[in-house]
Amino acid sequence: MLGDPAPHIGQVYELTGPRSVDMTELAAAFSRALGRPVSYVDVPLDRWQAEGLSRMGLPPHIEQHIAVMGRLHRENRYDRTADGSSA
Repeated sequence: MLGDPAPHIGQVYELTGPRSVDMTELAAAFSRALGRPVSYVDVPLDRWQAEGLSRMGLPPHIEQHIAVMGRLHRENRYDRTADGSSA
């Protein structure tokens, strides 16, 4: 898919799955796939933004976009499922 992106121009794909999982379940899935421990730590949004995101040296508009995505995720705005078909 990434080797030939042309057929996907203009397509929308829901990057979810058939069921909703929380971050602890997601970390457990990564642990199984990677064969090593992965854990989820709930960091307050303002701390994550100040201590992590802002130190990455991203352009301001990208940093703002990622911060908004983080806030929407915390508000469960991305908590949905999809059957894998494109929209």
